Amino acid sequence: MNIYIKPRCYPALLASVFLLSFFAPWPCSLAATLLGIDSDTGNLYQISTADASLSLIGNTGIPVPAELQFAPDGSLYCFTVGTNSVLYTIDPNSAQATLIGPLGVGLVFEGGLAFSPAGVAYGANAGTAVVPQLFRLDLSTGHATIIGTISGGLHDINGLAWRSDGMLVGLDRESNSLLAINPQTAVSSTIAALSPVVGAVGGMTALGDTGYFSTSGLGGYFPGSDGLYSFNLMTGAYNLIGSFSPANQGTGISGIALMPQSSPKLTISSVSTTSVQISWATNFSGYTLKYAAALRGATWTSDTNAVVLKGAFFTVTCNRAATPRFYRLSNP
Repeated sequence: MNIYIKPRCYPALLASVFLLSFFAPWPCSLAATLLGIDSDTGNLYQISTADASLSLIGNTGIPVPAELQFAPDGSLYCFTVGTNSVLYTIDPNSAQATLIGPLGVGLVFEGGLAFSPAGVAYGANAGTAVVPQLFRLDLSTGHATIIGTISGGLHDINGLAWRSDGMLVGLDRESNSLLAINPQTAVSSTIAALSPVVGAVGGMTALGDTGYFSTSGLGGYFPGSDGLYSFNLMTGAYNLIGSFSPANQGTGISGIALMPQSSPKLTISSVSTTSVQISWATNFSGYTLKYAAALRGATWTSDTNAVVLKGAFFTVTCNRAATPRFYRLSNP
């Protein structure tokens, strides 16, 4: 009897392929968790990408965080605003922050942080809205090196993301728009004007050319629409996901970051001459095991056998079949 295990690339679905003892990755997008940090409290939240509801992870103890972002190696970074701006790492599970060091460029105001695929960290804003400066960060010391003044007049960049063509995308309060920014020269151009009010703080993050941006809370010195939006980094087309819940009555969320998650791997083991056990890790909840008689053109059916928790794994015991059977995880 042959049993095959494969994934299907639905939104928020990840898996790997097993053909008996053979393993190979199946090409599909990473599922991701969205985190956000509050400007007034330093609280770190998990943010639902379905309705923008907030779930508290913990308090970072970071005073006036400007932005946060995951580096390609999975480390979460955050820097602060003010004349003594410093860089931190944050444990995304506990919210514990670790100080790295000062940026050393004078005044840093509400800003953005983005990483190139090579791990180069870019930040904004140093200086003032009249002379808004783009900089690079040394992640080992926190030291910032000025690249140049972002062109095009007044700017207050509230979020940054890296785009696949090698440009940065910025969320700008002054023009209430999305900007394309050259990371080598700081020359900027408008991608699209925004209808929602950006406000004093905000955040931006992306995987590929699809991302999210957030706007300032309902309070503070420049109130915003207090919402989460998905958008296309190339065209600027955006959609409202929802208003933050509970609503931010203060300054609001000042940074957001997508945390890529590893692939849930299906494993198979023999139980007896008549059955096999299929399992996957419990940190990937909400998945349904499905099977089909072929990879293409067949109907995928939900497996009705009981899902049993064994240690750190969900397990399903299936009867051996006389014909080949393919398995995958589906979410939703």
